[in-house]
Amino acid sequence: MIAVAHKGGAPLSQIAKDFGISEPCLHRWLKIADTDDGIRPGTTSSRRRRSSDGPPAALTASTISAGVMDPNGWPSLPTARSA
Repeated sequence: MIAVAHKGGAPLSQIAKDFGISEPCLHRWLKIADTDDGIRPGTTSSRRRRSSDGPPAALTASTISAGVMDPNGWPSLPTARSA
């Protein structure tokens, strides 16, 4: 997908639609790829993974072990129960 976008044969909006993602998502992935390739300044994905202290607070073991996922595949936080 990144290679297709870099070729420039079609507008980014069409490429995103063809791959079933939003245009802002494609823009983000292109920025990440450019950073990883040294074209754009910033922290590369591999360095970001190595320097991570662990999952964000929302991804605690209890949340993950509950197996509750939102429609995008991310663990969901438990909702408050009404009394």
